[in-house]
Amino acid sequence: MKHGKILLAVGTLFSLNSEAALYDRGNGLVYDDVLNATWSKDTNLLKTLANASGNSINYLQQIITASNGKVYDGYNGGDHTLTLNDFGVHPNGNVVSMTWWGAHGFIDYLNSTNYQGYNNWRLPSLSPINGTNFNTNSSYNGATDAGYNITSPTSELSYMWHINLHLPDSYLPNGQLNPAWTNTTGYFLNFADAANANASDSFTFGGNQKFWTELVPNPNAKPSMFYIFYGAQTINESESSPGVGAWIVRSGDVAPVPVPGAIWLFSSGLLGVLGLKRRNA
Repeated sequence: MKHGKILLAVGTLFSLNSEAALYDRGNGLVYDDVLNATWSKDTNLLKTLANASGNSINYLQQIITASNGKVYDGYNGGDHTLTLNDFGVHPNGNVVSMTWWGAHGFIDYLNSTNYQGYNNWRLPSLSPINGTNFNTNSSYNGATDAGYNITSPTSELSYMWHINLHLPDSYLPNGQLNPAWTNTTGYFLNFADAANANASDSFTFGGNQKFWTELVPNPNAKPSMFYIFYGAQTINESESSPGVGAWIVRSGDVAPVPVPGAIWLFSSGLLGVLGLKRRNA
């Protein structure tokens, strides 16, 4: 994975965890072989799909209908009634963000429509670094579950940010401001495509600077989010926090889509074999 703004001081953090190989599987899906998870190549898929529908409001209504107008909210002990207010719509019609409830409504919709042939889409997961309980105290050195420089794969988004994409936090582990960080860091989501001889590739940055994550294994916990703008992770956020997106993921790999050249080679080879059989006959 390549990025032009990495300092050696930050790079020493990455040696603690193995870097995943990222495979562009086609159809806008990228597989991570360490997390064993497949990511949407589009970090703001909702905006893209809503725009492609031709009518963002109607598309959001379809999402609400797919969830029967409700999503489960374990923290508050019941269902949340899903409305258009759970989605941030820009005056130009772009869907730019969603509440935590809206994110779950969107995922319910993707699963009900078998998006890209799968029905197990979810938010990126976050489990305790120590394997037992969340430490919500903020730290600079990645030792807790909140704060900066979290390189553990227990946080899928933070691992993607720090290890796979090699992107810096706004603070170094010693608490000093990171000179490698700029306010445009989140726009450069480049990676080496292991499915194509490590050719340069990239995720599509959809404008969101915060993404929802899901605390595991406690479905009744308050939501958490990851700020790609700062490279920081927070826990116990309000479900209605503004300006947050959903970078969707699913567990496991997906079947790669053959490139046109590979299809042509296979077809021509098959025709050659059939032709040889006819001549031998």
